Amino acid sequence: METPRNRSDVPIMPDIFTKPPDGSWNDLAAIFEADMDSPIVISLLFLYLVCFLDVVTTSLVIAKGGIELNPLMELFAGSPFLHLLLKWLVVFFIFIAASYCEQKIRNSGLFIMGIMILWFLFVVIHNVFVYMAFLFPAA
Repeated sequence: METPRNRSDVPIMPDIFTKPPDGSWNDLAAIFEADMDSPIVISLLFLYLVCFLDVVTTSLVIAKGGIELNPLMELFAGSPFLHLLLKWLVVFFIFIAASYCEQKIRNSGLFIMGIMILWFLFVVIHNVFVYMAFLFPAA
């Protein structure tokens, strides 16, 4: 395989959906190792982190007497482990969809991941403000 001449020749996402050139599936780890610094993988790791922070801050708010505002997550919010597991499962499917879009239109998957990161950051910031309101009630 030829070495990329400049940064623009480096793929922006791991090509995990195609068979390796030698026809074997034995070296899939090498595909991930080679592309772990791609923007879409970095955004995946950041999205997992933000979802973790969402679960932590939601659990703190619920422990102080708050409620889960998302009716779909209301069933799982009482158990931080199930809450986190479900969030991470959803993130995995978002990543699969973003990877598919990225293969069709360059940077579209990265855009999707960016929007999801911003959404979950908004949720975390909201949870922090609600938690602070429980800690420091208005006089």
